[in-house]
Amino acid sequence: MSDKDRIAALEREVAELKGKVSPPKSTFVPMTDEQHRDWVYQMQERRMSMATPPSVIRDWNVLDNATCRDLI
Repeated sequence: MSDKDRIAALEREVAELKGKVSPPKSTFVPMTDEQHRDWVYQMQERRMSMATPPSVIRDWNVLDNATCRDLI
């Protein structure tokens, strides 16, 4: 088998293999603007549910330094 025959056979094999390969199907579905705003709002709500409430900050604000040192 000559080099030209081998190259031609390899090119045919590569063409067959490329024909068999199909790219993976994407499941991406773009969000509407309304869905995106809702998603962002839900993220903000989850984050703020872990925040320290303002009433606690106001309570801490009235403590003097000596009391804080005693608590520590």
